[in-house]
Amino acid sequence: MRLPAYDVSMASWLTKVTGLFSRAAPGGGALTKAQFEGGLLAAGTGGRGPPKRGTRELIQAYREQPWLRAVTSRIARGVASVRWSIYTRASTPKKPGGRLAPVWEWGHDRAVRDFALLSPNRLARAKHMAALQRDGLLREVVDHPVLALLQRPNEMMTGATALKVTQIWLDIKGEAFWVVSFSPDGAPANLWPVPPHWVTQVPNSAAPYFVVSVGALQLKIEPKSMLWFRDVDPEQPYGRGTGVAESLGDELETDEFAAKYVKSWFFNNATPSLIVSFEGAGKQQLEEALEAWERKHRGLHNAHRTHFAGGKMNAVKLDTAFRDQQLVELRTFERDTVVQVFGVPPECIGIIENSNRATIDAAQYMYAIGVEHPRCEFLRSEFAAQLLPLFPGGDAALLECELTVPDDLSRRLEVMRAQQGAFTLNEWRQEAGYEELPELVGRFPAALPGQEPVAPTAEAEANEEPEDESATEMPEQEERGDPPWAKTLRR
Repeated sequence: MRLPAYDVSMASWLTKVTGLFSRAAPGGGALTKAQFEGGLLAAGTGGRGPPKRGTRELIQAYREQPWLRAVTSRIARGVASVRWSIYTRASTPKKPGGRLAPVWEWGHDRAVRDFALLSPNRLARAKHMAALQRDGLLREVVDHPVLALLQRPNEMMTGATALKVTQIWLDIKGEAFWVVSFSPDGAPANLWPVPPHWVTQVPNSAAPYFVVSVGALQLKIEPKSMLWFRDVDPEQPYGRGTGVAESLGDELETDEFAAKYVKSWFFNNATPSLIVSFEGAGKQQLEEALEAWERKHRGLHNAHRTHFAGGKMNAVKLDTAFRDQQLVELRTFERDTVVQVFGVPPECIGIIENSNRATIDAAQYMYAIGVEHPRCEFLRSEFAAQLLPLFPGGDAALLECELTVPDDLSRRLEVMRAQQGAFTLNEWRQEAGYEELPELVGRFPAALPGQEPVAPTAEAEANEEPEDESATEMPEQEERGDPPWAKTLRR
């Protein structure tokens, strides 16, 4: 899409509001597309564009904080388990038995770029794909090189591992990077996931390349050799990404401090729980009192005994009980906040204090629809925009991820119970988890009391319009295996 030319007044407004341009267009003429995009890039990346403060620490928190790891790891495992497939939309229907050439061998005269297949609406896209398949215009390419790369991106990672760590980076920091290495013939050969804190610079108007810093090693990466996944920051939409865990910084630290406090308490923290003093007692008397105290009260059998001492005595309690500090309630609150912000139902990560079988089944459905599917769709759109065009004919190919939705077993059972005679006995056996029986093929259950059809009255038969027998002819009951009363269900 070509950007329109911007006049001097527009450039002046942009300069005042966003500071995008350090100088006016040369000669006071119209602002060019390159100048406008360069200004956006410079402002969006903030010059050199280093990673935001706390990037490394937040990623380290995945290793140290249990609930952050439990939530992000659960999401990442689900995203990494999806199956990827490649389709192409042909201009002519496939001939029966004809050979299908690989999509990268197709020219644009044979492969059609169907924008309806690029819709972000998964249901609309699936409906359009089904219509194309019925017409023989949609073909699956099972040996596309993109599938091989996603299956084994490099020699040190499997596809599931690369997708898992990428999704963890996206949830924690809102961005991830994949370095693309090319073979001698110019085709992508390997994909190398890179954590966001390694990327110290993203392209800008002064330095149009990425900088990857690992220890003392610094590498300059051309934009065509880097896949950049971002959860866009609304404050800086052309800069670095922002993750869900960033908004939970205080909650994560509070929970971590509470855990360390409990650990420190068990380690004693160099603080005695009780100070006992005797007025006017010397060193010898204190040692004798300590020995008597230890002798009378140390051990399991001497617990909770009363101690009597002569003279003026004072005891000061220093420690505070955990119950008074409500540490359990605090950590539970922080845990629930983390889980809810990520949108994960508590049952999916083992929190079942207030759950039953119905809520557990519903949690799986809510997790798939609200958590896993949107993240898979994000990766699919990014791969389609950044990875597929690196291959010949990639702009005419469709990358699809096969997402599953858990069945609503309660609803299915309610539907079957509402009209039991509409399902065969073998369908009932399948619903119960048993195999079909040959002797039950085509047989329906007997009608329950109250489900038999009511015989029409004479008046109703007289008012009923005659039916066209040729249009309503049905197979014989013996051929269908229907019970006699099932005929009313087909009307």
